[in-house]
Amino acid sequence: MSALSSSRSKVLTRHGIGGLILMIWVLEAWGSHIPKYAGLPLYWTVQAIAWSAFAWLLRSKNDSPLALRGLLVWAVAFRIAASAAAPLMENDYARHLWDGWQTWTTGTPYNKVPVTAFRDDSIPEALQNVLSEINYPDVPTIYAPVLQGWCALAAAIRPGALWPLKSLLVLADLLVIACLWRCVSPRSAVLYGWCPLVIHEVSANAHADILALAPLVFGWAALRSDRPIPGGLLLGMAAATKLTAGLAVPFLIPLRCRKAWAGAMVAAVVPYLPFWIQGSTAEWEGIRRFADSWEFNSSVVGLLQVAASPELARQIAGLAAAGTLAGLAWRWRSTPIHQRRIEWVFATVLIFSAVVNPWYLIWLAPFSACSADRRSTGIVWVAMGAVSLSYATAMNLGLPGTEPFAHPVWVRPVEYGMVLLAAVWIAVRRGSEPKRS
Repeated sequence: MSALSSSRSKVLTRHGIGGLILMIWVLEAWGSHIPKYAGLPLYWTVQAIAWSAFAWLLRSKNDSPLALRGLLVWAVAFRIAASAAAPLMENDYARHLWDGWQTWTTGTPYNKVPVTAFRDDSIPEALQNVLSEINYPDVPTIYAPVLQGWCALAAAIRPGALWPLKSLLVLADLLVIACLWRCVSPRSAVLYGWCPLVIHEVSANAHADILALAPLVFGWAALRSDRPIPGGLLLGMAAATKLTAGLAVPFLIPLRCRKAWAGAMVAAVVPYLPFWIQGSTAEWEGIRRFADSWEFNSSVVGLLQVAASPELARQIAGLAAAGTLAGLAWRWRSTPIHQRRIEWVFATVLIFSAVVNPWYLIWLAPFSACSADRRSTGIVWVAMGAVSLSYATAMNLGLPGTEPFAHPVWVRPVEYGMVLLAAVWIAVRRGSEPKRS
């Protein structure tokens, strides 16, 4: 085969796979609006095919500028198609729509819980429909001030409508891709852009973590290029958008970088001031109740609860997480920022967390895509694919007489077993490699 024929074959393969995956996201968008199709079979079919394409991408040698640009175009197209979907088996978006309307009309989403508005006839009809979809309406919101500001902007465009919020989420996701392309490498941007979990949870299911992940990635990129003040400000903004981002900040800012720390502190504290002045604790009351009582799809906490009370299991896991993170901080004390494996910070938190929702794993995606150690990062990609099994709840399976978010006994052993097998396989492969002299 001539070089020209080989090149044409690679182009056809690349765009053929891109076109196939685009059709898959179109299928999900179409099926999500038809109740009899909008369930686990559709979701798992889309995820299985999309992850197969992602595995091909990981192993392929599409590193030429032209090839990467073409793959990037497909990544954008996937998001546009997926954004047309109705959220599948998830209704967390309802809390964002309600909080946004409360913030826009009253100035705060923290003063009252949604259940107090159930019989309020003054609530617009569009918001009444949103109220009926909110999970745990008797619990205060767990979302931070900057995120509430974005939700208020969506409510200002059209109260109770999902498309303004989705537009903001997709835009933030595209900005992450652009940042990785420009500040790290085009291949990193493409890997992130093709990640099925990110596409589904952000564009289709409208989970707002991306609004905190975007400033975190931009802040990380700024610090990598030795811009401490904008880097610190962006990291602080990320922490004030969602608490999860704050967990990574100590691993991203060098201890002696006072400018970055000052910027982070200012950006993290200022958004809370209007609510603290009113006497509100912002999202902290909701987070406290969340941390005290909720458990879903955990690994270590779930195992510990077999022999210990839920409270003791959380305490032991929390101490183990703190110890592990302290060990990472010590190990990286002299490591340049661009060499720190931030995905392992979030992975540690998730391993010891009492709640591991699928969209929590999108925090791993941009940093895994940028990692030079592609083999160990494979564990993360397997985890991001395996977590799709956690949607097999009693509610989504239609099991009567069972707690809605309970899992059948097989779910977690299969889900975490896949991750463990990946880790063992990688360890065996590494052990069999000849040692370098």
